[in-house]
Amino acid sequence: MTIRRCAAACLLALALTACQTHGPIPGLAPDAAPAAAPAATSGSPPDATLGLPPDATLGLPPDATPGSPPDALPGPASGAVPGRSPGLVPDALPRAPLGPIAGRAITLGADATVVPQAASDAVPTPTELTRLAETGDPLAQLRMAVGHALGEFGLEKDDARANFWYRRAADQGLAMAQFLLGTRYARGLGVEQDHDQAFHWYRLAADQKLPKAQLLLGTMYALGRGTAVDSRKAVGWYRKAAEQGEPDAQYLLGEAYSKGFGVEQDDRDSTAWYRKAADQNHADAQAMVGFAYQEGLGVAQDYRLALSWYLRAAEQASPAAYLMLGLMYETGTGVRKNPVVAYALANLASARAASGAKVREFRDRISSHLDPAEIVEGQELAGRLARPGQFTATLVALSRSDPKPQRI
Repeated sequence: MTIRRCAAACLLALALTACQTHGPIPGLAPDAAPAAAPAATSGSPPDATLGLPPDATLGLPPDATPGSPPDALPGPASGAVPGRSPGLVPDALPRAPLGPIAGRAITLGADATVVPQAASDAVPTPTELTRLAETGDPLAQLRMAVGHALGEFGLEKDDARANFWYRRAADQGLAMAQFLLGTRYARGLGVEQDHDQAFHWYRLAADQKLPKAQLLLGTMYALGRGTAVDSRKAVGWYRKAAEQGEPDAQYLLGEAYSKGFGVEQDDRDSTAWYRKAADQNHADAQAMVGFAYQEGLGVAQDYRLALSWYLRAAEQASPAAYLMLGLMYETGTGVRKNPVVAYALANLASARAASGAKVREFRDRISSHLDPAEIVEGQELAGRLARPGQFTATLVALSRSDPKPQRI
């Protein structure tokens, strides 16, 4: 592994670990607000240019040529078996315990759940809803639980009452209620935090093929919450959820193959699973697909496709994408060197880091090559890039206005 690639991989791992883009580890942040999931864009082609005009090069040198055709991306190996001995591939990404990554990648909807309801059903009044729940209707019980948890449906916010109704519906075998009750125990919402109980209820819901429950159960095995750490079982449950289209599970399965966690290390399978999540607008997965194309991990090296995927992730304010784009502009890897752009991107990555001394060191290293006017220019550029929906358009405009190579 080259020094540059090793540094890039390590910084990418730091950015993904330090910057929580998908929510807290279950039970560690009881008062955290649920994160809204981004709109899916399944099916977008891998070489999509985000609406860029043909001459929008963003600093790509004229002799940069794409690698293998987009449809050459391999699919996951159907015969892969969780639990095979991890391989030792010299050029593989640095291996780190999957636990912290697994916890970071989970988006917990907590109680923000759409309760199943026929299109013709009118929303019941609190009195009618209570009557239905008390007669044993499990969906009404679940709606009562969600209502008390969120203060919705005309019901008072009351954690104790929410948990009472979650339990009533869960005891009747309603998978969503079992999952949400597990989440209440995992996060200590209205009850004492209890990972054993969380594991129990996640398992019941997972056995009913609820993808989010399968995902969280896999995380419990990965972290050793409510059970012993078991990488094979963690990956097995991630796979069940991933095969149902759960993007966080697809991303974590990509992580598992990348690091040899519970499976044999395999860059092709890793990138294939990242790609499935990326197609559903999973920002971290998009950054990892970009990194795969940049470094040729399981796919032919292709800087244009790497740039395209980094841009998609950066449009979602992905700190990993900011960081990797900053490295590209700093070193001239696939783009023309531009220290001001690199500094702006490093600023954005640093601002998003919950903790990341190495990311800030990267920013400070770039700034040491700039004069005061360039630092001000980079800070102003960072502000423009951070505007919602303006990241790619700003870089395109910049590349057109100053196409000449810059010093570093």
